[in-house]
Amino acid sequence: MIGIFPLAAILLRDHPRERASVADEPFLSAAERDALSEKEGAASRTGNGAPVGTPFWQRVFSLRFFLIALIYSAVAFILVGTTVHIVPHATDQGFTPQESALIFLLWGICAIAGNLISGVSDSLGRVSTFAVGTVLGVCACVLLASFVRGMYPVLFYGGAALSGAGLGLTRPTASALLADHFSGSGFGKLNGSAVTIFALSGALGSFAMGYLFDLSGSYWSGFMVLAAVSLAGAGAAVTLGRMYRPLR
Repeated sequence: MIGIFPLAAILLRDHPRERASVADEPFLSAAERDALSEKEGAASRTGNGAPVGTPFWQRVFSLRFFLIALIYSAVAFILVGTTVHIVPHATDQGFTPQESALIFLLWGICAIAGNLISGVSDSLGRVSTFAVGTVLGVCACVLLASFVRGMYPVLFYGGAALSGAGLGLTRPTASALLADHFSGSGFGKLNGSAVTIFALSGALGSFAMGYLFDLSGSYWSGFMVLAAVSLAGAGAAVTLGRMYRPLR
């Protein structure tokens, strides 16, 4: 708290004029809000312009938000499943606790690097960036699933690095996709809904990995499930990328 609150106060910019952006409803004065409502009502009566003010529940139950929910669910399932179980997997395969800690540190560093690089989605495209992250993640799952005692340790380190980098790319890109398709009035509610789905799916990912380990005695099936979930999330991202964006 001591570290984060001062940084938030210095770096966060809430008001649109602080971000060179257009004011959204919470920042409008009463007169501006009335004028906007009248303008939207006139556009609705004449049939001119794009639909505005789509009800919240209509957006939540749309195909577009369903795809966003799949993407968020996939990222969370993989993220939490990996963070909870990668160290036990390492110790099971003969790595010492100190070596396992280094593996997790490597995973975190690569995740941070992926987060920093994920801004390329503005130029490379959301779907392309998400696809790159997915490829890295699937390769990581295969390496980690197939690793057994006696294999070259660098393979496990490589799997951890690829996993962190892949998630570092996909998680911010998922947020960017949500903003691309649902920016505007009511975005806070939609973002909160998506993050709730993210949290529930993350809890399921951790549980599922442990359950599969208890059934089989190894993490092979668990990491293979993570690979399949990663591909499902990429499929949802590709489908969403082909849809017309604004839905407000």
